[in-house]
Amino acid sequence: MQKYVWGLAAIAIMVIGFALPSQAASFKVGDVDWSLGGSIRLDTGWQLSDYGDVPAGVNDSTTDFFLRNPTDSRINAKAVYGKTTAFAELGLGAESDVSLRHLYVSYDMGGGNSLLVGRTWTCLAEDSPHQLLWDDPNLWGFGDLSAYRHDQIRFIHAQNKMTFQVAIEDTKEAPLSIENLLSRINTATGADITIENFYTVEDPLPALVLSLGYDGGNFTVTPSLYVQTYKLKGNTDDIDDVTVTSYAVACDASVKLDPVTLSGEIWYGQNLSLFELDLRNNASLEFGAPSPSEDSNDIEDVKSYGGWVQLAANVKPGTLYVGAGYQQAKTELPDELVIPTVIDDEDVIITIQTEDKISTWGAFINYEFPIAKNFTITPELAYFNYGKDALKIWPGLKDGKNELGNETFIGVHFQYDF
Repeated sequence: MQKYVWGLAAIAIMVIGFALPSQAASFKVGDVDWSLGGSIRLDTGWQLSDYGDVPAGVNDSTTDFFLRNPTDSRINAKAVYGKTTAFAELGLGAESDVSLRHLYVSYDMGGGNSLLVGRTWTCLAEDSPHQLLWDDPNLWGFGDLSAYRHDQIRFIHAQNKMTFQVAIEDTKEAPLSIENLLSRINTATGADITIENFYTVEDPLPALVLSLGYDGGNFTVTPSLYVQTYKLKGNTDDIDDVTVTSYAVACDASVKLDPVTLSGEIWYGQNLSLFELDLRNNASLEFGAPSPSEDSNDIEDVKSYGGWVQLAANVKPGTLYVGAGYQQAKTELPDELVIPTVIDDEDVIITIQTEDKISTWGAFINYEFPIAKNFTITPELAYFNYGKDALKIWPGLKDGKNELGNETFIGVHFQYDF
């Protein structure tokens, strides 16, 4: 019933939005200038899933029709008082899900300087491609380093064509590769072992983010840097403390060659599982996750890299987008994992062959067609390949093969911004 209520509410808002003049969303209360806005989004089409190498007797593919709110429809409000601006935005997901997308205040200090405090996008790898179907992912998990939104304190200095930003942000844990492995062992043996059995997390320092942008009109380039560290304290004397350091360097750039714009991003980093770049189905190890060391209680730092490229062309009356992305991570696992365990009350040694790297890639083409002011429909074809699992053989779950399959989306994205 909630789906129908949300659908009727969305239609009502759109009708009202078309009927009212655009300036009706802005008003003044005392000395404060207010503006209200938002975005209503809907995806519909078909999802073609190939599950890759699965055990005999298990269906290896499905085709599903979808009609859904892509979880990022939103409403927002902005208040401006003198040199101070406050902004809040709520995400309206499926059913009754509501999330806090943005909540921050910024102050214009003069001289091109400003201070921002609150929750909003990080300034690491700020640009993204225009890939829309299935939750507006923008090739997240397939080349785009989407570092997401964080609580932060950010200083911004803009002068001429340059913008410098420096921020301290909340620290996020980088899931260890052993966490997914423990989950599979628990499933196979009925055990209940978690990473918390071994470590307690300490966050002594905030994350640090830097970016420097140049905007020359037809050419832009923005290198950026992210660094954070935290400690895993061993819960017993025989488990060593481990320091987990994550970093990322990225560069976004675009060039306008009328009537087309070419844009892209490249990035490289260490222990980047904190950015949740892994959207693969049934993967054994987390993409970019630190791996346990063979010789001690320490970890092996895992390097990963990726990027994307996009061509946007003005094809009247709308815009044609074509893009692709790729990402790869080391696993830092030995050629074979030897795991002692217990199955059916018997001691068993499991030997698992591994891959030295894992990767994913995706590509899309879409056409953003304007229906009316602020209202667009975008037909899209998108393909995502999940590559190979880090474990080549998993007894009882895989038949000696480790392809994770792929997904294809064919559909239309509807969007009305008000």
